[in-house]
Amino acid sequence: LAEVLSFLPQIEQATGKTIGIMIEAKQSWQHQREQKDLSAAIVQHLADFDFFLPPQMVMLASYDPDLLKALDSALPDLQRQKIQLYQFIDFNNGDEHKSQEGARWIGYDYQWMFTKFGLRLVSDYADGLGLHPEFIYDHNNQPIRPSYFENARLLELKLLLYPFDHLLTTDQPVKNETLINDYLFTASLDGIITTNPKVFGDIITAKLAEQAAELESPKTPIELFLENAKKEQAETEEIIKP
Repeated sequence: LAEVLSFLPQIEQATGKTIGIMIEAKQSWQHQREQKDLSAAIVQHLADFDFFLPPQMVMLASYDPDLLKALDSALPDLQRQKIQLYQFIDFNNGDEHKSQEGARWIGYDYQWMFTKFGLRLVSDYADGLGLHPEFIYDHNNQPIRPSYFENARLLELKLLLYPFDHLLTTDQPVKNETLINDYLFTASLDGIITTNPKVFGDIITAKLAEQAAELESPKTPIELFLENAKKEQAETEEIIKP
């Protein structure tokens, strides 16, 4: 963590841009098993680099709600305002987080976070959620829990998609574009966490330009529909010309 934070000022100076960073505290349950306080170490590292941290550009995420609660309580108010905390939600298989039950460590049960009361509890310590694609659309590409996302937005929680890169393909750009449109624009998520930003660049730029044109257009939806229909008819006639 300290090494990553130390690079931020250098990257910003080299690029002339304000750099945002997402930091994930992984496998925190293993620190708990060894009776080590991971939150204290994180708070100390963040304090060491507080002067360099741009407001709201450092996002700290974890699958462990107890770690995030501890960070929310331990971070000084001014520093907490600079940092966004994200609650990642996983399947209950223990791949990302475990809880202790007697002498055993078992997969953490995230089911409570999908209730209205649980969502309110999460909003008490977190600024947003990180969700698997499977929590948003089913295998038929139908939305899952639409009211859940509405409630999250009412509580001012940001919604991020993670993980996502495993859905991308190298040889099917149209499929990638459809996926990005489905999650980022149709589902209206606030962001997608990826290590392949180049895949998103052209798609997002084109979509934003399209939305801007629609906002600036003085035409009604019916006028736009008729205009598009005429264009399609003209294109069809052009194709079938002898």
